[in-house]
Amino acid sequence: MIAGLTVVEMFRVVILIAVALTLLYPVAAYAPRVMHTNAIVLLTATIGVLAFSVALQAFQGRSVVSEGLQLLAAGGYLWSVWLFAREYVHRGEPPELNAELTTTSERFEDA
Repeated sequence: MIAGLTVVEMFRVVILIAVALTLLYPVAAYAPRVMHTNAIVLLTATIGVLAFSVALQAFQGRSVVSEGLQLLAAGGYLWSVWLFAREYVHRGEPPELNAELTTTSERFEDA
């Protein structure tokens, strides 16, 4: 037990923080080239809140604060999934694809 955390809880916190930093690195290093930066930052913050709630739960037990933080983390996950998926969710009619199909007489060798 290290500072109130058991080995399993410490392992969970370390893994959650490692996953959060691994997700955050591409956004911080290559922000202009990364899609869905808001969703990735929100997902990283959500994982950080979850890691904090696990550590808080180890010190206080199952308290209202730690359970509230886990509920907040669940809402953050839901919101980040929505940020990832909102481009692909359509209500009602499917979107029209404005693509014109044309045929050419050129072959591969002519290019």
